[in-house]
Amino acid sequence: MSAPPRRRATILALLLLAPPLLLALAADGISRLVTGFGYAEIQAGQALAPPGSRSVPEAGRGWDGDASSFDALDTDRDGLLRFVPEPDGSLRSPEVDAARDRFRRCAMALAATRRTGAAVVEAAPEGCGPGPRPTPEELVEATRWMRHSSTELLEADRDGDGAISRAEYPGAPRARPMLLGADTSGRDLATRVAYGARASLLVALLATLVSLALGTLVGITAGLAGGWVDAVLMRLADLLHGLPLLFLVMVLCMATRSLVLSRPDLTIEQASLLQAGVLFLALGACQWPSVARLARGRTAALTATGFVTAARAMGLPGPVTAWRHVLPHLGPSLLSYGVLLVPGLMLEEAFLSFLGFGLQPPYPSFGLLIQEGLPVADRAPLLVVVPLAALTGATVGAHLLARSLEARHGS
Repeated sequence: MSAPPRRRATILALLLLAPPLLLALAADGISRLVTGFGYAEIQAGQALAPPGSRSVPEAGRGWDGDASSFDALDTDRDGLLRFVPEPDGSLRSPEVDAARDRFRRCAMALAATRRTGAAVVEAAPEGCGPGPRPTPEELVEATRWMRHSSTELLEADRDGDGAISRAEYPGAPRARPMLLGADTSGRDLATRVAYGARASLLVALLATLVSLALGTLVGITAGLAGGWVDAVLMRLADLLHGLPLLFLVMVLCMATRSLVLSRPDLTIEQASLLQAGVLFLALGACQWPSVARLARGRTAALTATGFVTAARAMGLPGPVTAWRHVLPHLGPSLLSYGVLLVPGLMLEEAFLSFLGFGLQPPYPSFGLLIQEGLPVADRAPLLVVVPLAALTGATVGAHLLARSLEARHGS
């Protein structure tokens, strides 16, 4: 016996919503345990790397336990990788830094291969790979030992003498596969899609909460007060509804960006978070007139019921009447409308980010990922297809879920 249509729609909505929700909730775990890459971590020489390409992440790496690369790092042949203090108080190994400089030269050969689409590196620098024409995979494997970080390698100094001996050497860093390939800057696409789902959903949900809070407050106030209060508030809602609010959001985001750029004391992450806060507040402020109309209509209908009339006759204050007798009856309708707002706000955020007015790097969002991948979609279609599919699944799923809730509650 098949499920009723309403239940099938709910199941389909949950199936479409599950992947982006899981990506958003597990973004940190995916970065740390699955991909091994950070959302802003650039892999040298891996621009537009195809799915399955391997690279060594900058953080959270492991070592292979093979000490055969110790001799290549120990250029002075004293049996130790010594660390010397820097002016800032940190410790660095000149031999490890020399290996990383050598890797940068090798990465240029790998970048040339990715850029031209050649099957092999025509003239890789000496020592970058086996033979004069290594493949990109061979080049990544052959240069793993050059990718040590002085800070992380110092963790292997078990005796605390400021030097790494052959017995303490943990081996070369392990390479991790880039499951969906890399973008134009060499950043892992799978990691960025997971964090993009988190950013897009979070902005949409916060903007929805802002619009529900403002709209419910205005709508209940207008419905309970009536008279000139109702007229003023509803005319204000009509006025805002007729304005090109999306254009005003763009202007506000541009003004915020100018303000942020004039504050050199802010880090890139702090500036991005500030702009994200302005974005969801502005998007939420755009949607409250529709919520206010819904709340005002339902509140006006409830004022004619016996329990609201009795509450007023008992002398209950307006806020108490609204909290105890009006808001509980508005809950199902507001929940359905709020879920319906989420996909629209996700699309608005994606549109603004696509145009460059939304979320700014280093934090990714679906719109920003699509904007970055569109110029190279002919060479790397996954850069557009994956975030577009995730955005489509999330918006369609949220829309179906809202319609299902609306039909269930008869709102």
